[in-house]
Amino acid sequence: MRWRRRRDRELIWSASCIQKHEEDGWFQNVLLGLASEAQMSALELVEGDRNEQMTRVAWAARNLLELHYWTRFVLTSSEDTQRFREDILCDYREMMNRLKGLPDPDSAISVAEFILAKAAEQLHF
Repeated sequence: MRWRRRRDRELIWSASCIQKHEEDGWFQNVLLGLASEAQMSALELVEGDRNEQMTRVAWAARNLLELHYWTRFVLTSSEDTQRFREDILCDYREMMNRLKGLPDPDSAISVAEFILAKAAEQLHF
């Protein structure tokens, strides 16, 4: 049963990685990212309930609630979607700066910096 759950997560992750690279594909990519996060949180909620782990259920429910409001915000206007994307990039940069303070973070940082560079390229920063 454990393998199946891991496989389900891998399928969800691979689905979230299918991105459009056209100029107007960024909106779909944002929605796809939110949807894949919602799926992962829903899986966490179900698995937590199945294993009677109330903290896990509470955390997943909180994530789903936050994703609900972020999705509503993003769907309001293209300006809000752009702001959401820019905020994610700023948060990511801040996280990377904090990771640099950890002992031996080189491998995680190099992968994360590559991802950050790609995201900045898409945002035209």
